[in-house]
Amino acid sequence: MTLPRFLEWDTQFFGARIASLSAPATGLDDAALRAADDWCRAERVDCLYLRSDADDVTTLRAAGELGFRFVDVRITLDCELAKLPTPSAHETIRSARAEDVPALRAMAAYNHANTRFYADGRFARARCDELYATWIEKSVNGWAERVLVPDEGAGALGYLSIHLRPEHTAEIGLVGLAREAQGRGLGKQLVESAIAWMRAKGCARATVVTQGRNIAAQRLYQAAGFRTCAMELWHHRWFRYGVR
Repeated sequence: MTLPRFLEWDTQFFGARIASLSAPATGLDDAALRAADDWCRAERVDCLYLRSDADDVTTLRAAGELGFRFVDVRITLDCELAKLPTPSAHETIRSARAEDVPALRAMAAYNHANTRFYADGRFARARCDELYATWIEKSVNGWAERVLVPDEGAGALGYLSIHLRPEHTAEIGLVGLAREAQGRGLGKQLVESAIAWMRAKGCARATVVTQGRNIAAQRLYQAAGFRTCAMELWHHRWFRYGVR
């Protein structure tokens, strides 16, 4: 039986008891989701995240019947780094430093409003802003293996975080630009510089996750040689306890 997993960090951050459930390849039928529902009620869970494949009709139907709310399409893109052209070197791209954190936090607080936490509508917007500000700060402080920033001489104008994964794989995490830096090709420079860094680390494959509604990000990664490899759906289920 597939049961939810309690999320301690999310619970502490949002001040609501939160759990997560990923549907297996065979899907979750009505009985399986009702068992998850019973578990959540017994554990006094406030919100359950549900992730399933986009072609998993069994889970999609059962989730709708049980009161889950659709909040996001999760797009995963990947590439084989050896097959990509050698990226150009960009002198304006450097590694993030501790003194960049205040500016990066401010950028992250407004750069991710198209994600599922904002779309849900029951998480306070200020907490959603703080989620991504905290995420980039943790990344600079060592959670990510590298955070790259564009700097034309007056300080960081954006960010791209990179995490090393098993099997010679690297994952791009958060990407964002200052408002005044958007539309100038700096996102392209960040991605190309990330590819160069991952190759230098001996990575063979790179992945990145974005939202179905974030067409600009999908085009950015596709232009760099990434291709869509998975599409999943996020649903949230709220119970009668806690945050509303």
